[in-house]
Amino acid sequence: MSNINQPYTQKTYRWVILAVFGLISVTGTFAQYQVAALAYQIIPMYKLNSMQFASLISVPMLGTFLLSLGAGALADRFGVKQVVTAGAFISVAAAFLRVFANNYLGFLLCMLLMATVMSMQNANASKYLGMWFSKEQMGTAIGAFYVCNMLGISIGLATSALFPSVRSAFLAAAFIMLGAALLWLILAKNKPAGAPELPVMPVLRYVKVAARSRVIWLAGATAGLYMAGSVAFNTFLPTALNVVKQADPVTAGAMAAALTLGNTIGSLLGPVLVDRIGLIKPVVIPLTIIGAVVLYFGWVAPVGTIMSVCLFIGGLFAGGSLPIALSFPMRLKEIGPTYAGSAGGIISMLQMAGAFFIPTFILAPMAEINYGFIFLASVLLIFAVVIVYIFIPEVGLKAQSGRQHSQITSSD
Repeated sequence: MSNINQPYTQKTYRWVILAVFGLISVTGTFAQYQVAALAYQIIPMYKLNSMQFASLISVPMLGTFLLSLGAGALADRFGVKQVVTAGAFISVAAAFLRVFANNYLGFLLCMLLMATVMSMQNANASKYLGMWFSKEQMGTAIGAFYVCNMLGISIGLATSALFPSVRSAFLAAAFIMLGAALLWLILAKNKPAGAPELPVMPVLRYVKVAARSRVIWLAGATAGLYMAGSVAFNTFLPTALNVVKQADPVTAGAMAAALTLGNTIGSLLGPVLVDRIGLIKPVVIPLTIIGAVVLYFGWVAPVGTIMSVCLFIGGLFAGGSLPIALSFPMRLKEIGPTYAGSAGGIISMLQMAGAFFIPTFILAPMAEINYGFIFLASVLLIFAVVIVYIFIPEVGLKAQSGRQHSQITSSD
């Protein structure tokens, strides 16, 4: 009886795995984006200038950039559950310390440490979910995980102002993160029952093998380019609408929300299409081209319905690029589950390099000169994802099956 029920049990439990993995992401981004929602209280409370406040928002990306490669390699060596658990409780501790931070540097350090679990998850999403979900469903599972990330952002922006004070909002977030971490500790498993044991080797060996994969670096480049354009567009849009197009804050926020909603749905739609079609490039390339073009029309359109529709459609079409890039490690035969953490760490590192360095140090200084140029540069960065994909071989399931069939035929 147990043998008969085991496949059903494993198929059912994978949804528990996805739920608890996603919950960690929801609570982490919820706590992070409370800062953006409470800017009107935090800036005078901590006596911050604009650069200091911006650094509180962006420093988690820097933390993820610094930790991703190590996070992936350690997961290859010790297991995803162990690494994410350690990251989760470090982040929880930082979230509680944030409640009592009374100066800018203390606040900044807490925000940096709160990114620990984000780096552990981002690097290992492909490895972990790819071990629990079939190749036909892996992309969809990673897309669902990324939706959780976006959901946490939305909840943080929508609910934080409802708390009576900044410290009460931060304390609530810390307890919510603690609850998610405890659920993860209790429910998470490294792999399904019966899955083969992975080889154990020195940590640097995992990194060396992953770093030799040209496709992993190219996938990381697409993630970095997309994040550079997306973060810049999302960051500057509300302010630019107010300054350039004289939109009131409520209207500007509504336009930005349309883009975020499109990105959220697109981050699931893109991977689902890849899983259904069995090919990556015929999905990513046309969707990204359409998304980039429509996003730019969203900026030049008059404020109102036309703009919100363009921003929503642009986000919807372009949003699938990132979770698809994160799925590459488990799609490559030379990487697979053994090296997927280190490979995912490389992709995550490049993703966060694009998200942090390009908007902060290249595009932000241009804001005082020309907002229009920033949005043009942002969509060109997203469009550059298409150029990189020209050099990436097709690794969708249908293409892999075709290559295997050709090899069998030729051997016969």
